[in-house]
Amino acid sequence: MPMETDTIEFLANEEGDWFFHCHILYHMMAGMNRVFAVDDYKNPYLPDKAKAYKMLQRESNMPHFMIQNDFATNGNDGELMLMNARWSLGTEWRLGYNNMHGYEVETHLGRYIGKMQWLMPFIGFDWRYRKMGKDEHEKNIFGQVNKKTTGLL
Repeated sequence: MPMETDTIEFLANEEGDWFFHCHILYHMMAGMNRVFAVDDYKNPYLPDKAKAYKMLQRESNMPHFMIQNDFATNGNDGELMLMNARWSLGTEWRLGYNNMHGYEVETHLGRYIGKMQWLMPFIGFDWRYRKMGKDEHEKNIFGQVNKKTTGLL
């Protein structure tokens, strides 16, 4: 789990500095990596281990970018995210190919809280538009009318 500490057991029969990491790149860059020093080994390529480890930890909190988009017959849906180990900035969209299909964009900025990152308070906005007939309003499956076109979450 995020920010979790796990204990592993392995046979350390080769001295040196060993880099353990997750093989999913954005996991590794978000902090799922560690360096284990086996024995009192002096690495000629790493004269200042403390400084190098601090740099590794800074790199472990690097932002990563993700985007996806799905095209359909009535429009496209997509998502864009920029995040690191603690912050998330994201937007989602549903864009119809005409006014009757409608348009919607939702954006939010949040911060993960707690050791296990189980909570992410966020602030954001939601913008919608869908052209209906004169004096006609869209209804949901419960028969409720939605007259909203813009607003804050």
